[in-house]
Amino acid sequence: MDRSLDDEVTEIYNFYSDFNTMNESIVEMNTERWVKLGGLLNDHEKHVIAAGKNWVSWVTDRISFCGKRRRQQIMFVALVSADKIKPFYSMGIDKMYIFIKKLENYHKDLELIDILNEFKFSGKPKIDTDEDKKELNNSADQVIEYFKFKGNCSTLKYEKDLVIDVIKAGGQFTSGDYEEIERLSNKNESIDDYLINMLMTGTSPPSKNSKSTGNESIYVILAKLEQTIDEFILQNEIPLYLSKETVGKCHEKICWLMTKCNEV
Repeated sequence: MDRSLDDEVTEIYNFYSDFNTMNESIVEMNTERWVKLGGLLNDHEKHVIAAGKNWVSWVTDRISFCGKRRRQQIMFVALVSADKIKPFYSMGIDKMYIFIKKLENYHKDLELIDILNEFKFSGKPKIDTDEDKKELNNSADQVIEYFKFKGNCSTLKYEKDLVIDVIKAGGQFTSGDYEEIERLSNKNESIDDYLINMLMTGTSPPSKNSKSTGNESIYVILAKLEQTIDEFILQNEIPLYLSKETVGKCHEKICWLMTKCNEV
């Protein structure tokens, strides 16, 4: 039995060596091979355990050429049906692993389907062109970013529509953002203004008192707002998570702006 296990180690090592020397820019091919390697390791683990050996000790000693983190990633991903994950190989093994983990963690979340739709993520994506693959990767990044935010702010009150809009605008939440959001929450202050500022500037506000209106002038911002609302009117629908409270805040500030304009 030991000889058979050693033979399997040799097979896994040879497979790893073959594709590890390939051009790493061929993302899809490399991802496919990582997944196959994960499958070989999953099968090997069953055989090692069946032989009465400790898997962790065995794999640490005999398959040290594949690091622990990578090994765990590819063995996890390989458990998913090949037909389901093959369209996502263009993500690369690292992003695909993170995305699948997010789906697993939130698969019972009632928001999941709505969030996937919000970011136009399809379970059976069209990947005929490089542009299709780019859009798929962008959608996956946005879904990951949303659930990362939700995980970090699970106990806080926030407007989902604002978080979604920030992410759609290309915003990414840093550790500094999460610290500031938590600070505001601990002081019983709304984090919505922080999110709105982040949406307007396209980046993290320098402080909660920032008066910056971002890189775009007020004329451009108001024109975009008008065009966006025109689109809602045309479609006779609004974003799923757009709340009365958020619209109310904007209405109050637009009214203030109108008052100032009348004073001129």
